[in-house]
Amino acid sequence: MLSCEAIVEDASGAMDLLAKRVVVAERERTEAVTELKSARFRHEQTTRCAGCGERKHTPLRVDAMGGYVCMTCIDKRLHELLAKEGEAA
Repeated sequence: MLSCEAIVEDASGAMDLLAKRVVVAERERTEAVTELKSARFRHEQTTRCAGCGERKHTPLRVDAMGGYVCMTCIDKRLHELLAKEGEAA
């Protein structure tokens, strides 16, 4: 049969373990919430490209192409202009 001191010591050890688990769970919850907020921010920051119509996270700039244009469309337009310039020469 366990003495009262042994029972109290076992209970104290169990409480310490439980407290550590709570701290770890709280840290994991905080990290998960931060990641979700970050994902939401990234989603809300997308802009529709005036060239291709896709929602993009890439840097966009206002261009003569009719609004915010993604780097992919800018590259395509640049290659088209360079090809025309090469044909004209």
